[in-house]
Amino acid sequence: MILARAYFKEIAGHLLMVLGGITFLVTLGAAVQASSKSQGAPIWVPLSLIPLLVGNALPYLIPVSLLTASVLTYGRMAADGEDMVLRAAGVRPVRLLGPAVLAGLLVALMVYPLSAQWLPDLYTRMRNLSYRLRFAALENTNPGASELHFRGLHLTWHGRNRNGDFQDVILYLNEQEPVGVYPGDPGVDQPKKASEKRGKNRSSVKARQKETDSEKEPSTLGLVRVRADRASMTLQERRLIFALHGMSTFSEPPQSATEEPAAWSAKTPGVTTLALDLNQLGERQDDAKKADDFRSADLRRKLQEEQLKARVIGRYRYTLWRRLSMAVAAIPLALVGAVLGWRLRRGGMLTAFAAAFAVVLGVFFPLFYLGDGLEKNGQLDALPAAWLPVAGILTVLILLGIWRRPS
Repeated sequence: MILARAYFKEIAGHLLMVLGGITFLVTLGAAVQASSKSQGAPIWVPLSLIPLLVGNALPYLIPVSLLTASVLTYGRMAADGEDMVLRAAGVRPVRLLGPAVLAGLLVALMVYPLSAQWLPDLYTRMRNLSYRLRFAALENTNPGASELHFRGLHLTWHGRNRNGDFQDVILYLNEQEPVGVYPGDPGVDQPKKASEKRGKNRSSVKARQKETDSEKEPSTLGLVRVRADRASMTLQERRLIFALHGMSTFSEPPQSATEEPAAWSAKTPGVTTLALDLNQLGERQDDAKKADDFRSADLRRKLQEEQLKARVIGRYRYTLWRRLSMAVAAIPLALVGAVLGWRLRRGGMLTAFAAAFAVVLGVFFPLFYLGDGLEKNGQLDALPAAWLPVAGILTVLILLGIWRRPS
């Protein structure tokens, strides 16, 4: 049908326009995020990270853009009264939704290979580049910064002298601490207590507080806590060397006669050298990879061949189903956009964006994060958790159909 092809072309044109605008806004956000995490690294490092961050978001942006494009197309159609004319000519309303279904199907066929094959490689490159960003930050520390974090290494200071030495330094080193690899990554399969302990350690460093109760647990026996009046840092190949002047342990003297002193303490008035192997701090091991690092074919092979923990099996299954559900979600999203634009009977970019974002921010992504959280906590199986957003969109579609039928 000629009219169906015309509507399909209109949806495609709006899709490209909306996707371009949203991608531009996401690029700006990625640039801000990458620059905030660069910690003085050379400019090429955060610039290389920006397209990787945007690329990882594309499988989620394309279905959302299709929803907006459908609202634009069918809202314009209803505002111009074309649906009335077509129905008077004997065209059934269901046939008018054909272009939206076709667009959703094509987007689903495009998004799934991106998620299953291309996105894992991009995700891995992003994580590896983030490690490179951490090394670059050590090579070129931002003069205006007051702290530096590299895996289990945390360094804070009050100022720097003319020679670039750090003044009033506190240094934490905990090799057992989980890794936050890319901006926004909470760490690799870290236990809840470990993440809470890390937050307590960082807050105590910034506030210069006394040792907390969590630092007295047996798991913190490998934690190094020192402070120094002045420190210099040099990078020799992959060895980070600190020269600490006036070093002391991070234990405070008793504040009163009744307060017990620390179990042990040390103070060196001269220079103490501390050497760290960055390969051990920054190296990615195979067991540190997440499910998103693997292609779908690799995940299926691992589930069949390897002896995995139940928690890992659940996460692998969830990742497989999530990639499929996010692709299939394009079809109901396109239908929701078409019916929503038809019901509103108003064209225009502002109306389309408001309606689309109401569905996305009110239903789709909340259910997406809810399912992810429930599966991660072991409260919901991988299959229903992955398809929860699609179920929510189908519910919205049913409610729109019940709300008001075309007259």
